[in-house]
This record gives sequence, C-alpha cells and structure tokens, in this order.
Amino acid sequence: MKYALSPKSSLVLFAAGLFFLTTNSLHAQSRKAVSKTPPTYPALAKQMHIGGVIRVAATVDAGGNVLKAESDSPNKMLVSAAVDAVKRWKFAPGDATETVTVEINFEANN
Repeated sequence: MKYALSPKSSLVLFAAGLFFLTTNSLHAQSRKAVSKTPPTYPALAKQMHIGGVIRVAATVDAGGNVLKAESDSPNKMLVSAAVDAVKRWKFAPGDATETVTVEINFEANN
C-alpha cells in the first residue's frame, strides 16, 4: 500500500513540527539560574595561567534543583571546579526536568 500526503497536509505537518521545535527551544532558554555559586579557581591552574570557558550541561528538575552536571571539556582541572559549582546552583522552576547548558569562564589573567 502506498501513502502520499497532499501538499497542504505536508505543510501542516511541517508547521506543527516547526512549532514543536521552536516551543521546546524557547522553553529550554527560559530556565535561568536564580542562585549561582561561583567556582573555585584551581590554584595550580591559576598559577600556570590556565583559563578558558567550560560548558556544563546541567540536568535541572521541575523545582529548579540540579540533579546532575557534566562537561566533556578536555581540561579536567577546570571541569572539576565548574561542575562542582554548577551542582550547587538553583534554577527557576519549570514544567519538567530538562538539560540546561551554562558556560563558566575562568580568566587566567586575574
């Protein structure tokens, strides 16, 4: 059996999919951190002038609590400090558990 969609049906399905993706993306961006614990700059990294931006993916529950935080950055010293800090953050409440990506900037010159 062969199925075919009319051009009008295809457009409706496309619009519905686009709406879902846009809504999901906007919803994820609405989860703002309301309490941020600053990271502790690792002494050795600071002494060696090692810095950079660490992206941390935080799994946040509906109440705004961080359930899990992780990063795939290769700089393990800075990752550890960034992840430890983000685990103590609090986010605005939401409808469901979701993943929020945050960036932690370690400035080596400070």
